[in-house]
Amino acid sequence: MISIIIKILISLIFVVGIILLSGTKYVYLTGLLPLFPTFALISHITVSTSNAAELRNVILFGFWAIIPYMIYLGSMYYFASRVNIYRSSIFSLGLWVVVALILIFAWEKVIV
Repeated sequence: MISIIIKILISLIFVVGIILLSGTKYVYLTGLLPLFPTFALISHITVSTSNAAELRNVILFGFWAIIPYMIYLGSMYYFASRVNIYRSSIFSLGLWVVVALILIFAWEKVIV
């Protein structure tokens, strides 16, 4: 139970950091802070208790998992000046889901 509370507190710190930075002249850092490997670190520590091969597999998948995020960012960038934030977000998140699903299915066919 303590480990869950610690994970929640770490996540909360980053959310508060993003909110606080969004009101400063360093607003661009709100694009960097979500990329701090908080959740990856939690995942890696959790999986490492199983075995090193599974941890390496998770890390390798993490390299490929950057692709859906890049698609999301590219889409948000493209639509930022064309439609409102809600439409842009919905479309970009939809693209992320589609690309993530393709990645998952491809990973299971090729790697697993």
